[in-house]
Amino acid sequence: MPTYVISSHGESVYDNQTTIPANTSVQFYQPFGREMPMGRGFALQTAITHPHNIISEQVKNQCTPKSLWNGIPQVRSQKPGVRLTPDTNNEFKCGIVRADPNYAVIYTIGNEITLTEALAIIRADANKFGQDTPADVHCLVCL
Repeated sequence: MPTYVISSHGESVYDNQTTIPANTSVQFYQPFGREMPMGRGFALQTAITHPHNIISEQVKNQCTPKSLWNGIPQVRSQKPGVRLTPDTNNEFKCGIVRADPNYAVIYTIGNEITLTEALAIIRADANKFGQDTPADVHCLVCL
């Protein structure tokens, strides 16, 4: 199952919805409306993209998901909608990476996109490993 990380700034849009593609799960590590400290986000992204690192398990145990959205077995939508935005302070690159297999940056968030659009990008990449291959998404968004 391919694993992905979305790292960006963002904003919840409570009168909109997010569409979660089939066979895609999305884990959120901060409650909506609460910012993720940058150091925690970097540590968690490193733990997800390098699961065999000596401290990865410890980091993942300290940074547990707060919410899980599933699009299994079919597409579903739920509130809120989420806007993903780049870091205007240029302190980190915002984007989507495939952590496993074959680490790759699959999209750079240079302009605002929605979480629905980001999940569609991820779904298209995951389908390269087989149609409807389950995708595990970790959303490290400062909402």
